Amino acid sequence: MTTSGQNWRQLVSTQKNDLAAARQNIIEREQLAADWIERVTSHDLEAGIASCISRASDSLAIPMPKTIVITKAFRSFMEAMPAKDLLVDVALDGDDEGNTYLLVSPSV
Repeated sequence: MTTSGQNWRQLVSTQKNDLAAARQNIIEREQLAADWIERVTSHDLEAGIASCISRASDSLAIPMPKTIVITKAFRSFMEAMPAKDLLVDVALDGDDEGNTYLLVSPSV
């Protein structure tokens, strides 16, 4: 049988390991978000807008990983879009298959 001190030490060690894993997960999600934003801003967004213009469509849906929605990088990206005259939103589980999309439309 373990003592109260042993139980306490075991719980504290477990919590520290959980905290380290959570921090690593946050770092990985932020990097995934930064990579996705770089790809979208360098190609997908402009190509998508050009496609919408050619089809006379007023909206664009860009597939995105659901896990980046809560990142600082993604929040900053969303906040920067109105300066480009774009309205953006996120459709979590936006279709029957559970995919997530960044929804983009002109604000003018």
